[in-house]
Amino acid sequence: MRRALALALVVAAAGAADAAERSLRRTQRYPAAPGMRVLVNAPDMEVAVRLGDVQEVAVTADLAIAGVSDDQARSWVEGHLPQVEVSDGLVSVRVPKAHYGFLGLGLITRRARLELVVPPGVMPEVRTVDGAIRVRGDFREADPLVLRAAEGDITFVGAAGALDAATTSGAIRVEAVRPLDRFEARTASGDVRLVGGARSAVVDTASGDIRLHHLSGSATVTSSTGDVELTFDRLGDGAVVRASSGSGTVRVLLPETTRPRGTLVTRTGTIRCTLPAEVASDGRTVTLPGDGPELRLESGRGEVRLEAGTAGWTLRP
Repeated sequence: MRRALALALVVAAAGAADAAERSLRRTQRYPAAPGMRVLVNAPDMEVAVRLGDVQEVAVTADLAIAGVSDDQARSWVEGHLPQVEVSDGLVSVRVPKAHYGFLGLGLITRRARLELVVPPGVMPEVRTVDGAIRVRGDFREADPLVLRAAEGDITFVGAAGALDAATTSGAIRVEAVRPLDRFEARTASGDVRLVGGARSAVVDTASGDIRLHHLSGSATVTSSTGDVELTFDRLGDGAVVRASSGSGTVRVLLPETTRPRGTLVTRTGTIRCTLPAEVASDGRTVTLPGDGPELRLESGRGEVRLEAGTAGWTLRP
């Protein structure tokens, strides 16, 4: 045990002595036209996309590594340089998922970031595995704007015709500057938050919380263990809202003039409803007798709460 530890310390010291630093920031530009798609596939990088007052697609690789040998540093940087192909209607930006093996026992720091600036009318589609995705801009032609991550967060600030976001263990945060026509989001363990509204929403998460604000149409929202919170600016008579959680709280806030129909159900939790309603004898089901939009709200062990108007409500972060 002591010999193994001593050997490890010797190897670490030798690695520290040979440690190198290498960085690179390189920008490449490609012609673009309205309606063109930009497909980004960068498994091992953080990706940031923004809309700019430009006429070309600018692709910037921002790379840095320290604490490895010079050969390892060079190989790592070269392996993260994007490969770009341009064809009719498509700019494809690809960073292969490389396998670098053992990089050493010392303190290793790395930065692998891909930045894109795209002109108006160009529609990006971004996919990554280990990194986060951040997108900013008005992509009104995107129907939908597709964002995919495995272990990173997804953040979108701006506008789009529709947004389709999915990540396995990251969070999804959306700030829409005008309501989306459609919002679809899926995550296994991260939270989903939307502010700015959507005319329809379909959101599913296994263990995260879901908070969607300023909605104006039908919604189907499911969380296995997290809380669900929905607020509506408007909800027409033909809309259908289904929200459920296995053990979390389900809170829904409607405009004060709404007269919904449907049911509120909990198996072992409580129900709080400030609208006219009929309560079953066991107190586990509440029926809404209105003639407006249809609500189906359910929680297995948490509270189901339905209110109209904003009195007593504080939007949770």
